[in-house]
This record gives sequence, structure tokens and C-alpha cells, in this order.
Amino acid sequence: MVRANWARRTASLLPALALFTVGCKSAPRSASAPPVPTPNIVGKWKIAPGVPTAITGTKGGLKTDVAESFRFEFKADGTFTGSNKEGTYKQEGLRVTLTTTKLMGVDVAKVQSGQALAPMPGKVAADGTSIVMNPPKTGYLPDKLSSIKIVRDGP
Repeated sequence: MVRANWARRTASLLPALALFTVGCKSAPRSASAPPVPTPNIVGKWKIAPGVPTAITGTKGGLKTDVAESFRFEFKADGTFTGSNKEGTYKQEGLRVTLTTTKLMGVDVAKVQSGQALAPMPGKVAADGTSIVMNPPKTGYLPDKLSSIKIVRDGP
């Protein structure tokens, strides 16, 4: 009799246990947005229009209103060339860091008495249309120049 009662109780609990188990299952996860692909910065870039007017003048003998003529080209091998510099770059997601190795055709180590120029960090726009570079404070550029926006200038 005890066994019969136990069997009946267990049998009556099975539907509730099954419902409880189904109810506790985690709901299927909604399809989360796929990860945003890292924009490819390989190609030609130029200073964004309007930037030079904010940095015109001279500082340390450097004429700063020529910035509008600066161009950059990022290559697939991790190197870049610019109007007056060349070097390497590293991209990690939306972050990019430029390290200048030559300035006006001369090894930076020779110009800087063996010291490297500080790397220049930047952030790539998620849509890959622009990069905001943050030049290090070296004394050669105007103090008010805290960022430079560059935009695509072709493939």
C-alpha cells in the first residue's frame, strides 16, 4: 500500500516536474547582432577639410597651414607613407597606432639622437570612413592641436 501511494504520488508529480523542467530551460537566445567587422584602413587618406584653418600659423619654425596637403597611404604589410614621413602602423579593432621611422626621408633615430618619436594613437570610425589621430605633444605642433581627422582619399 505504501508503494502504491508512492507510485501514485510520483506519477502525479511527473507532469508538474516536466512542466517545471521545460519552464526552467533558458529561452532560446535571440540572434545577437553579429560582431562588427574591423574596418580595413589600407588605402589612401587625407586631412579632413576644415582642419587646417584650426591650426594655421607657425610653431618652432614649422608652417602649420600646409596640413591640408598632407596625405597618408596605409599598406597591407603594416607600413604607411605620408607627405613627409613613413613608418609602421598597428591596428587592433578600431584602435590604430602609427610609429614614424623616417621623417623627410631621414631615419628618425638619426634626427632624434637615437630616440624614437612617440607613437601616434588614433581611432578608426566604425564605418571606416575616417580616423581621428591624436598627435603626441612634442612642441613642434600648436598646443591646441589635440586631434587630426583624416578621411579616405581613394582606394
